[in-house]
Amino acid sequence: MTRSFFLAAVTFCVLLVGCDEAAMMKKHVPLKDEPVARKYLELLLVGNIDQIEKDLDPTIVDLDPREELRQLADMLPAEVPSDVKVVGAQAFEAAGVSKRDFTYECEFQEMWFLVSVSLQKKDNVWTVLGIRGNRLSDSLENLNRFTFLGKGLSQYFTLLSAVCSLALSFYALWLCFRTKTGPTPWIWVPFILAGVGQFSVNWTTGELFLQIWAIRTPCASATTALYSPWIIGVSLPMGALMFLNERWRENVQGESDSDHDIQLAWDSLRRK
Repeated sequence: MTRSFFLAAVTFCVLLVGCDEAAMMKKHVPLKDEPVARKYLELLLVGNIDQIEKDLDPTIVDLDPREELRQLADMLPAEVPSDVKVVGAQAFEAAGVSKRDFTYECEFQEMWFLVSVSLQKKDNVWTVLGIRGNRLSDSLENLNRFTFLGKGLSQYFTLLSAVCSLALSFYALWLCFRTKTGPTPWIWVPFILAGVGQFSVNWTTGELFLQIWAIRTPCASATTALYSPWIIGVSLPMGALMFLNERWRENVQGESDSDHDIQLAWDSLRRK
């Protein structure tokens, strides 16, 4: 069991190894449209609200967004950012209309801001649907980095449960493959790997999520999107528990009826 637990822990930690997020983002961003959004970001950074207002989409002009743009421009530091990178991008196409949402992380001297630029293209003309921003306490990369520092009970409990659940599945799988007779191992494998329901936690914020009606394979997960928080999830390893209960019944009561029936059928096929 100790060896299986160690293997599960190592495997789960491997899932937490990140990649070059900036390089990955470049592959996902629709590069041909990104310069349009960056142009409006640059206008905002220099406080040129008038030029942005000229290109506002007619559907939002009546909402008087100028004051909101002015407040955002005043909130940004009066300096050239040391780094500007795309940390989010979405594309929508419908009825001849293209929409693009780009989110930028702007790094200033000991300051970080998120600025989102929403665009629309109709009749081959780009217009601005909105520009919004807010200040960050640190870069997204650091805020959402996987670390054990400063985490609460919910994060530690979920992570420990995920590792234990995965270890139990690996242990049951190891016992399953030690069963040499008949087709029993291959019947059990899909059930051992699956989990029922899911309890998950946002590793950055500690926010909890619960899905009762869900089947997950494997029974533990660690997922993240580019520049987004890690989500640690754990499911009840029902298949592994059922298999271990069956093995326990064999040890205590002798060969189980189900396995006995399967073995008889297997022997019958071999005789034919």
